[in-house]
Parts: sequence; structure tokens; C-alpha cells
Amino acid sequence: MKIRPSWTVGVLLPLLARGLSAAVAPVDHAPKLALIECAPGYLLDSDPALSRAEAREAATYDLIASAVSPKDVLPIRALNPKQIDLFPMSFGGVPHWDGFDKAGFRMPHWELPDTAWSPLAKMEYALCRNLEMGCDWIYRSVDGAPILEWNVICTNFSRHCPVGRWGATRGLTASQYWLVCLLECARNPTFRSAFDGYWLDTYPGGYRDPKSFAHLDLDHDGLPDPMPTAEEAAQMQVLLAGLEKGLLPKQILILGQDQLDPKICPAGRMVNGWKLEDCPWQPGSSRWLLDWWTGGRRTSGYWHAQQALHRYETSSENSPFQGWGMTVVEAMKHPSVPQTVNPAYGRFVLAFTLMGDGYFALETFGTQKLSTRIPEMDSWKFAPAREPMYWAPDPKHKGASWMCRTYTRLPSRETCTVWVDTTERDGGVLPGKYPR
Repeated sequence: MKIRPSWTVGVLLPLLARGLSAAVAPVDHAPKLALIECAPGYLLDSDPALSRAEAREAATYDLIASAVSPKDVLPIRALNPKQIDLFPMSFGGVPHWDGFDKAGFRMPHWELPDTAWSPLAKMEYALCRNLEMGCDWIYRSVDGAPILEWNVICTNFSRHCPVGRWGATRGLTASQYWLVCLLECARNPTFRSAFDGYWLDTYPGGYRDPKSFAHLDLDHDGLPDPMPTAEEAAQMQVLLAGLEKGLLPKQILILGQDQLDPKICPAGRMVNGWKLEDCPWQPGSSRWLLDWWTGGRRTSGYWHAQQALHRYETSSENSPFQGWGMTVVEAMKHPSVPQTVNPAYGRFVLAFTLMGDGYFALETFGTQKLSTRIPEMDSWKFAPAREPMYWAPDPKHKGASWMCRTYTRLPSRETCTVWVDTTERDGGVLPGKYPR
């Protein structure tokens, strides 16, 4: 991406003021907004020149895990120096290029400079060099083809992974070298000028697509093998423990939908925050709203994040950088599910997010060109809440309850109540403290 010359001064000023990996100040308003993954899309797959209008829109968010290069981030950070910017990864894999599975393949030459600051490029280069030397770090199916998940080539986190033969990888497995890549890049000045840490979404030991891994061949005997979930979780325990210890104190680490077994991978509780994905439309993911609050069969909970995560302190109660203070509640617009295009759905998830102190994100499925903004993201402006969420009688449904939280509206300083209708799945704002 080319940065226009007129942006030069605007890009440099926030870097001089903020410094490398300077501590990020707590957000002083609510709701806190996050822009993640491909939403709204222009940061990844549209015109390679970031326009001023696109940068201005991106700068309205408090957290971004979408831009994949420092030159994407710097014009945005120039407009909002307080923004938290995380390097996003579908972790455990590298980008898929035609011919990657063939020995002797080399990554695109234009990507080579990125190996200094990008863990993805650094790992991709190591994979290529090891393949040339007969060392294969890639999960493969019974026909020898690489296994792809979310369009990335999955690296081997099982006990069958061979140790590297090339250079810095010699004697290391893929998971061990991933830790080297993450830590070396996190200390790189180019990385630190743009990113405040990592956003690791899908990852080994968590959710794996059954279709992608249906024909996994771990021992290369031509027969399918079961998914080594426990082995992967054990490797992630070592990796996350090393990463949490090796990152700078104020560098942030957020995991995608948490499904790591805490008995195998307790380090999954030592991250700053979680991403609560698809809240809460996904079929089979939740029996009712409380599963998204306390944690349920397939999901971590919002309140659960506040209780379970403790990277810095045993309790998350007073820390804005751990627990739900660094957790993202995501509404997903999916074109095949009618309720997700209903305006009430966005209000519902936004109001639910305001029951805690996390970030709200509205994402489209894949690269669908659906709106990633609702009016309430701009019209609801509050000071941070000082009181916790409480339950109140539902005025429309006998025996049911609303989730409520008191806020101070800005700039009027009037008291108001944000409510969540747990029966009809809607949300809104009432004047004063409800019930009166």
C-alpha cells in the first residue's frame, strides 16, 4: 500500500509522541468500538491505496485487528493516536500460495523484507527453506495435499512434527519456531511502531473444521488419523506461556473464541482478552442469552472473561487491560440468517456489550459487502459506567427480566439506562435509572 506524500507529517507525529510500545491509555468513553478481521474489507482486499475517507472511518474505532501491515496502520494511527492496533492472525498457518506444497517453492520476492517484522512472513520463509531440505512442517491429507483452514496452510502442532533443518529452525519443531517468530517480531521497531500486540484468532488446540481435517494423515501411511487436539493444546500451552512471558508488559494478547481445555492449557487464561464470536445467533452455540454471559456448551462467556482472565493481576475488576476490559463481543452479519440483518440484532449485541466494559464489533461474514455500522454506534455516547449490571423486571413479559446498566450520556451528563431484552433480543436506552 502506498502512503501519499501529504500524509508524511501526520504519520510521523503520533510516533514521536507515542514512542515505541508506549502504554495505551484506558478508553474514556462507552461504547468502545472494535474493527476486526475483514470488516469493513477495505483494509485488506480493496484499492491498495488507503484513502483519507477510509482512514477517517477506521480512526473512529478504539481497537483495530484488521490491517496487516504497518503502512496500513500508520495513517489511521496518525488520526487516532490512542487507538489500540493488533496484528491479526488465523494462527498456526501461513498464507496459501499456488505451488507452496512443492519442494523448491520460494515465497514471493516482494514479501521477503516483511520477514523482519511479520511473524507470518518469517514463518513462511522458514517453511519454504525447510521444504527445500526435505523437512515438512505442514499438515497433509492422505493424498499428500496441504490441509487448508480459513485459506491458510496449517502447520504441524502434533508429536509427529519433525525438527527443522534450516538455519535458525535447526532442532526446533513448528510450534517452537512459531514462538521465536512471535517474540522476535514483537521486539522489532517496525512492528512496535504500528502494533500494540497480537490478535490470535483460530488456533491449534481450539476449534478445527471437521471437513478440513477429515483426511488428516499424521504419520504419512496413507490412512486418515484423528485430530490430535490434546497434543495441539499441550503445544499451545508451551507457546502461550512463553509468549506471555516474553512480550513487553504493555503488549496485548487477545485470543479468538476460547475453547482450549484449561486442564491442558491453563496459559489460555493468562491472555488479556477473548473474542466472543457470532454473539449470539450461531445455531447450536447457545441455548439462551445467559450462555453468552456465564459461558456455555460451545462458547466462553462475557462475565466469564472478567472472572477467568488475569494476565496482570489475580482479579480483573480494576484492570481495563484484562478480562472483559480487553474482550471483544462480535455481532456477525451472515446473509443466510435473517435475524442478522434485522436492525434490532445490532442494537441487541451493542447493548449486551455495554453490560460489561468490553469492545463491540460488527462484522460481515467473509467479504460480504454488508454494512458494518449501525446508527447506535455513533448516537450512543456515554461516560464509562461506574455501577455494575443489574436485573430489572421486563415491562412486556411477565416473569422475565431485563439486563440493565446505568450510564451518563455525553455531552448532556444526563443519567440514562441501557437495557437488554433477553426475551425479544433487542436493546435500547431509557432516560433516568430504570425502574424508577
